[in-house]
Amino acid sequence: MYSYLFRRLLQTIPVMFGVSIVAFLIIHLAPGDPVLMLLPQEATQSDIEEMRRSLGLDRPLAIQYFSWLQSVLSGDLGQSLFTSRPVIVEVLERFPNTILLTVTSIFLAIVFGMPLGILAAVKRGSSLDTGSMVASVIGWSMPNFWIGLMLIIVFGVWLKWLPTSGMYDLMAEERTLLDLLRHLILPSFTLAVSHMAYVARFTRSSLLEVLNQDYIRTARAKGLREQFVVLRHGLRNSLIPIISVLGVTIGHLLGGAVIVEAVFAWPGLGNLMIKGIFARDFPLVQGAMLFAAVTFIFVNLVADILYAVVDPRIRYQ
Repeated sequence: MYSYLFRRLLQTIPVMFGVSIVAFLIIHLAPGDPVLMLLPQEATQSDIEEMRRSLGLDRPLAIQYFSWLQSVLSGDLGQSLFTSRPVIVEVLERFPNTILLTVTSIFLAIVFGMPLGILAAVKRGSSLDTGSMVASVIGWSMPNFWIGLMLIIVFGVWLKWLPTSGMYDLMAEERTLLDLLRHLILPSFTLAVSHMAYVARFTRSSLLEVLNQDYIRTARAKGLREQFVVLRHGLRNSLIPIISVLGVTIGHLLGGAVIVEAVFAWPGLGNLMIKGIFARDFPLVQGAMLFAAVTFIFVNLVADILYAVVDPRIRYQ
């Protein structure tokens, strides 16, 4: 196991190197000049050139990249061009909010998606199976921003049941857990809808494959209750591919959170990245993208480790 973990950690090195290149080039090759945004309109050309030199933006891209990479390897993600605060501080302030949104969404996807997939597998060929799979296709096909806008219109504008933006009520005297939960419902459900469908479909296909195995027929022949056979023998042995899907799903949720956070003005890492892109804040966007990539790689590593926990037959040699 330890040798496997060591190999996986080594494999992350080229991945992170590639991510750093992409994160650096995407923001630098996009149109726009952060210097022009930092200086007033009446700034002279000499002022612009001096600001560009002070920020190191007058150097070739390759030199800028390796200079930034050297700082990253030393633990310094740089400073935001607009707030002059360390990027790592900006990221760590927003990242817990994104984690809260992502964890809540994956919880909803599991709680609603897996039972739906189990029922569809047990009732294979029934109207319940057909209806659930049709609903899954529809849920997987709908974009997050459209779902979010529809939920805002229905529950925020028409019914006025739930708040539609932010993390807390700005007019409230104090922040409460109930207020946080009310603000969390719409964005987390928006982010979870498509992944509920994905988890349901994958749970169904994985469980159907297991239910056709010989040991399942043997368990039924022994007179075990169907509920016990499905949940104890069937579901447990179908969890390995499901865990794999959940690991990738968390990565997709982190990516989808960028759009959802923008729609609901949720103060998370995705919202921070969007503001950084519009402001042409190079260090902030680069650092946030790199931090999100590290999180995604770590989540997939944890999912691989869980394989051995769920199925002791797996051995990483």
